[in-house]
Amino acid sequence: ATFHTRLDGGRYQTYAYAFQAEKPFGVIGLSARLPLDLGGKFDGQVFQSGLAVVTEESGMGGSVSAAVGSPRVLFGYGAGDFESRVLSVPLDIVEEWVFHDGGE
Repeated sequence: ATFHTRLDGGRYQTYAYAFQAEKPFGVIGLSARLPLDLGGKFDGQVFQSGLAVVTEESGMGGSVSAAVGSPRVLFGYGAGDFESRVLSVPLDIVEEWVFHDGGE
């Protein structure tokens, strides 16, 4: 799952987290800020709005499923109210972010 915080000036920071599968659904892992256009022309002016895990068997079609091999996490986001983008990251890397890197 993901959440974002709004900073002064209307900029956002987005984080990935994991929670327990059963009640009380406590948070069990938290990433540092996700690298959505970090240092790019829209740095901070991004708003994450989609999240999907894809595998070769998911039937997504096109270049995404052809290149996955192992599961990938797709983070869809808008950049600067001008562009739609997708950050594609191997699931094992996202798990490292959430369970090993801690917060920012």
